Amino acid sequence: MIYLALLLTTIFLILSAIHIYWALGGEAGKAAAIPVKDDGQRSFSPSKTGTLAVAIALFCFAVLVLCIGVQSVTVLRPLGWLLALVLFLRAIGDFKLVGFFKRPSASAFAKNDNRFYSPLCLFLSAGVLYISL
Repeated sequence: MIYLALLLTTIFLILSAIHIYWALGGEAGKAAAIPVKDDGQRSFSPSKTGTLAVAIALFCFAVLVLCIGVQSVTVLRPLGWLLALVLFLRAIGDFKLVGFFKRPSASAFAKNDNRFYSPLCLFLSAGVLYISL
């Protein structure tokens, strides 16, 4: 279980670092990380502050997983269950722009969401739930 917790922690830290890169002005991969509406327009334009907030949240998830899975801090397990639920719901999606059940789209985001983002959210959800039990 410790190895799974370390893997999950590493993934959350990498995702946090990517968001910090974007918040500091990096552009690589950014366009393919934002959902696109049917008309080809971005569904939203993330601010630097919002992107940094996501980076901080991902860092906190890494710390939470580390505390639960490595340090066995049992009082935090309900937060692990909540995180697992949120990640599972992200994998399922909103039935429009994100998740396994989104409307079909040929955008770069939709392709990445099918191949990487949603499966990663499902894996993270299952992993966080497992270490939180």
